[in-house]
Amino acid sequence: MLNVFKKSSEILKPRAHVVLSGSLNEDMNFLEGHPDAIFILNTKGEILTCNSKLLVLLGYKREELKSFLEEVVPPTYREEVKESFQSTLKGKTVHYSIVIRQQNGQSLTTEITNIPYYQEGVISGVYGIVRDVTEEQTFKKNYAELLKRNEEEVWRLATHDHVTKLPNRFYLMNTAEQWLNEDKSMTVIAISFNQISEINRTLGYTYGDVWLHATAQLLKNNTPKEAFIGQLIGDDYVILLPELIGFNKEEWIETLLSFNNHKFSLESYEWYAKVSLGVSNSSLGEDEKAETLIRHANIALDRSKKSTTKVHIYDAYLDIEAFKRYKIYSDLRYAVLREELFLEYQPKVNAWTGKVEGAEALIRWDHPKWGRIPPNDFIPLAEESSVHLKIADWVVEETCRQLSEWRTQNLLLVPISINVSPKRLLHGDFAEVVFKNLRKHKLPSSLFEIEISETDILYENVKISETLRQLHDKGISISLDDFGKGYSSISYLQDYPIDTIKIDRKFIKDIDSEIRARSIVRSAIFIGQEFRLNIVAEGVETAAQLQVLRGLDCPTIQGYLFSQPLLEQDFAEVLSRQLLLPKEEITNKEIATLSLQAKLTIDRIDDVPVKIGSSVIMICRTNLKNLTFYSNIRFPVKEEVEYRLTVELTDRFQDVSIRLHAMKELSNGLLEYEGYYTSIHQSHIVITAFQNLR
Repeated sequence: MLNVFKKSSEILKPRAHVVLSGSLNEDMNFLEGHPDAIFILNTKGEILTCNSKLLVLLGYKREELKSFLEEVVPPTYREEVKESFQSTLKGKTVHYSIVIRQQNGQSLTTEITNIPYYQEGVISGVYGIVRDVTEEQTFKKNYAELLKRNEEEVWRLATHDHVTKLPNRFYLMNTAEQWLNEDKSMTVIAISFNQISEINRTLGYTYGDVWLHATAQLLKNNTPKEAFIGQLIGDDYVILLPELIGFNKEEWIETLLSFNNHKFSLESYEWYAKVSLGVSNSSLGEDEKAETLIRHANIALDRSKKSTTKVHIYDAYLDIEAFKRYKIYSDLRYAVLREELFLEYQPKVNAWTGKVEGAEALIRWDHPKWGRIPPNDFIPLAEESSVHLKIADWVVEETCRQLSEWRTQNLLLVPISINVSPKRLLHGDFAEVVFKNLRKHKLPSSLFEIEISETDILYENVKISETLRQLHDKGISISLDDFGKGYSSISYLQDYPIDTIKIDRKFIKDIDSEIRARSIVRSAIFIGQEFRLNIVAEGVETAAQLQVLRGLDCPTIQGYLFSQPLLEQDFAEVLSRQLLLPKEEITNKEIATLSLQAKLTIDRIDDVPVKIGSSVIMICRTNLKNLTFYSNIRFPVKEEVEYRLTVELTDRFQDVSIRLHAMKELSNGLLEYEGYYTSIHQSHIVITAFQNLR
């Protein structure tokens, strides 16, 4: 007799077989020691014998168990068992897994191995080994379910914000891309509540989380169920809105804007939102990407944040602004080294005599590609990095250098004021930088003045107060700019060493027509006189405004009525005269009634192709060589920049290549550009378009 129990694995080998003594009782006595349940079937499938472990497993007594197939195997598995049985009778070892039935009706999951049973060299039946794997299978099933739940939780954590429970940017991008692949037309709305930073700073991050949860819930409650809401960062969200029949999109956007009137309760605090919206639309048939659509909505949102209009729809001209912002930011750090910055000086004059009593130094940047860049475009970018420190110190040094140069020309010097941001006052020893430059150029401190905006003092930082005090103690005047714009103007006069107040230009604008504006200016002048301060009215542009200010006894005027900001040589000429006369505002001619609408975009810079959106312009005149147009976009006026002009003819759109050589800023806010055609033959296209208008 062959002992088959040396190793359990040997039983499971293919082509294995069992040869026993031929006496079932003796064989089963021997097989009782096997760790698994055992049965032996004859060639008819009848149970010849089995060990006690099988009886215990099935719950039968030995005399009760006659047919394994009929009594133990449910009907569902009988064909499989029959096939396995027949294969084993042909000499094959077969492994299979089935559910068997106990006598009490309970089910067990088992793994069964059928091995040919030989007697005297002939297969006379089947030797079966049964293993109960019910617990193992249950464990595997439970483990699989647990694994699935864990995977779902990991997915949720990876794709949703833990505070708002809204989908994050990754999930948002995937959904938008999926909608585009399915040719779903949609509107993308970027919405910002614009308060999370202030709440975190003022109340703490716990209240910030309450704010985020509340704003997210408000959005969910007021957004169609077909829409998809995702969170970008902080209290900035994006909504994907599909085309819905009968849905009034404009009314819904008005609902979003009405969130400004919603009172949020942050436990014992009440807070209101400052909602801004940016909108972009997908167009069926165009090759669009989700990232582009969402970026466009955010570009429009950024414009809304900076504007009094709290909803903007994306237009391709915003691409030009975004590209310009990127170039300005990347080139800004080199502006000082490349000597691209310069100062202009706007005189401050006596309201009655026109005598020049001082000037404000205004920083300018002549960018090699974009031309003259206003400070409002690059100073906020500078303050996002340490570049603003170098720029602020450069302004101090350049102002002192210029005063020293004018002195060598025997000009009668007047105090020059510079604008300083609170971030520069907070960083390092700014006072010592000023003192060092005054000593270097041997200038009296009375010729140097610091202007700080009233809104900047809202920082209420000890360092700012100390720095201003140090400067004032050394004889440097401190001027409070934009006076009346904040809510604590008078308290600043008591808390800070202020020598001069500059009345904000928004009150001067309507002083000759609005009683309230005149009353505010009168009060500001009275306060200044009571505190024995110097008083300057800024932004004076008309003779009517000057007349009212004289009547209110305002001593000093600054504005275009007397002079625009001047280059150093031009201001030197003013210093030599020491007098400026007022002039009536010079109005620009009206734009021609016959104007051709076209689109303009940057095509190449230094012969390198550039791909950005286009902006609408109005062409007012042209000839065979040159053209003149108006725009509200500031384009670089440089020879290296080539533009693509697109005009509409009767049956098609036609591109024309031009370059710009001049730009003039008009009083109505528009910019007037002069350009020339790179090829004289292309001018006929624009002339033809004009003729079609007529």
